[in-house]
Amino acid sequence: MARYRRKDQIEVPVAEGLEVDGSTYSVDLIAKRATGVDGYRCTLSFIAEEDGANAFVDLEPAPGRREARERGEELRDEHEKLRDLLRGELGA
Repeated sequence: MARYRRKDQIEVPVAEGLEVDGSTYSVDLIAKRATGVDGYRCTLSFIAEEDGANAFVDLEPAPGRREARERGEELRDEHEKLRDLLRGELGA
């Protein structure tokens, strides 16, 4: 299991009120510098606003803090891609 220090965590807000198949989500990219992972481990957190059906989607690691932050910022305009990532996780 990877371990990390809180100061080595980055949170990037990606979307508020993202509608996916009848549910509404807040989406954040969470990047952590962890042992056992090169760079920053990146995860998209989909937090449901109503029913509590939260989901987490692992992404490829980012080489550094800047790249992790940029990845989150790039996903802000990619609502269809976010929907596809969540559907893929829920269907898995």
